[in-house]
Amino acid sequence: MALLPSLYFVWRGQRVRDGRRPRVSVMNLYQAAMGKFGLTVALFAIVFVTVPPSNPAFSLSHMWRRNSCTG
Repeated sequence: MALLPSLYFVWRGQRVRDGRRPRVSVMNLYQAAMGKFGLTVALFAIVFVTVPPSNPAFSLSHMWRRNSCTG
């Protein structure tokens, strides 16, 4: 789920590699960041809608156990 937005960011952010036009490069980076954010939100929404709900107590206890073991 994180790979697609990251690939989009790299593709969109590196479209123009011209040192003579820094304004275009900065604008591409802003557009890449907004596109990555939008893709991330959309993919999380798809996952939350399509994946059946699990037991929240199990999920929270697993996160607590994992974090307490790492130290």
